[in-house]
Amino acid sequence: MRIDAQTLRELELFEGPEGGTSIFDGFIRTLTKGGERRLRKRFENPLKTLDEILTVQQTLRFLRHEPEAWLPSLSGRQERLIEEYLFSGIETVSSGWRALAAIQGLKQTFIYRHFDQIEVGCQETWRCLRDFHQLWQRHRPREKTPLLEKIWGQAEILFSDQQLQAVWKPKPSLSFGDIFVFDRLFRAKCFSQVKQLIGLIFELDALTSMSQICKELRLNFPEFENHSEPQLEIEALVHPRLIQAIPNSIKLDSKTHFLVLTGPNMGGKTTFLKACALAVYLAHLGMGVPAQRMKLTCFKGLMTSLQNHDNLELGYSYFYSEVRRVKQAAELIRQEKQVLVIFDELFRGTNLQDAFDASLEIIRRLSLFPQVLCILSSHLIELVPQIQNLPGMQFFCFKVTVHKNSFDFDYQLYPGISEHKIGLAILKSEGVLELLEP
Repeated sequence: MRIDAQTLRELELFEGPEGGTSIFDGFIRTLTKGGERRLRKRFENPLKTLDEILTVQQTLRFLRHEPEAWLPSLSGRQERLIEEYLFSGIETVSSGWRALAAIQGLKQTFIYRHFDQIEVGCQETWRCLRDFHQLWQRHRPREKTPLLEKIWGQAEILFSDQQLQAVWKPKPSLSFGDIFVFDRLFRAKCFSQVKQLIGLIFELDALTSMSQICKELRLNFPEFENHSEPQLEIEALVHPRLIQAIPNSIKLDSKTHFLVLTGPNMGGKTTFLKACALAVYLAHLGMGVPAQRMKLTCFKGLMTSLQNHDNLELGYSYFYSEVRRVKQAAELIRQEKQVLVIFDELFRGTNLQDAFDASLEIIRRLSLFPQVLCILSSHLIELVPQIQNLPGMQFFCFKVTVHKNSFDFDYQLYPGISEHKIGLAILKSEGVLELLEP
């Protein structure tokens, strides 16, 4: 699924608000930095096909029951020592014979004084590989998912390398000569194989982390429909970062593909839009979603327009940045067809009449693409009479109860249109107008 940098930024996937915690930061459960890098790579690349999504989903379901049983023991400290050792650049001995290697190793010990680093790094690498080999043997006969079978198959090829057979032989510890023989293996002759095996450990760490967060946050795995008509149905959806969030539901398909969302400021519109986009995004990672139930088709693209900015370097005004974003959405629609597009208030950077006219033209054209699911929030309720009979339109809103000096928001989604306008009332309640009295 295609997703661009602005959408990633607006959903706070890798950059939290004002430098705070991002969605990704909150989802990290990896034991190693290498596992975290593999996890981030998965998050940066949502899956494109239904088969890929279901394959990962099946594996996360499988790992959910006993995640620790499928992960080799590799601590962050051990990972750091191994990485520093493997990429140290220290010269290895030239002989693979234990006695001769030990003699050559004396040079490293007494002349270059590298023995401590070589000993610690080699021992930790040896233990790490042997732990993975034992785990691989233990689970080899067990029934596994296709993705785990693929990892086990890759590991089998590497474990079967004739040059590495001495590593798997029972041995309580490494002798002085063993250290230099294995050091030559790990950092010279079989460096590529060792890197690949450790990479498989990182991949298991990433998958286990994804499974663990699904279990910890009680994320439910969505159901994917395999047909050409777009569909998005979510029951009891919440934003994963909110505590005691109010759940809401949504349904879009080719017959009702355009949802217009209205409501007062602070009523929950933007948070709901982000929650919808995040659910679709997580589903395309193969993960569970923060909803009671979700059914959808595989989307080719996801794009949001929630926080446009002017660009002084490029000379773009706020309004022109909005126009460019709508153009990017139109280009995505032309290229991919089956996409989800989410707009939070079109054309805020211009006067009301221009915003009305431009919004109306964009909505009219988007309504003619039943393969595109669109959610648009707007304060321009004057648009409603002009668009209510367009193909595929549906209207939902958030409401507010206004008291003399306060407002009550229930953050519940209702069918229909909200005509509440409380901007001036909020200014008054915050005492802003009093501060500006001469």
